[in-house]
Amino acid sequence: MILENYWKILVSLVVTLALAIASLILARKMKMLAAPEGKLLKVVESTRLDQRTSVFLLEIDGERLVVGTTQAGNSITMMKMASKEQLQ
Repeated sequence: MILENYWKILVSLVVTLALAIASLILARKMKMLAAPEGKLLKVVESTRLDQRTSVFLLEIDGERLVVGTTQAGNSITMMKMASKEQLQ
């Protein structure tokens, strides 16, 4: 009797965890966890070149902008501005 209750609890826990994981995967695929619509500025991608230099691909109202930063953000340099289609 007690063993049957433990099995029911264990099966319920496994099913609940599986549904939660499936929901997260589906939400990411549907981009529900992405930045909210209506924002004018969005960081599309970024990469660190070394300890002091980074490059960011920003999207500003449909235009894309490549920006480089140095020395922990003390200097910012615009490298290229283009439409989405030009950078794909």
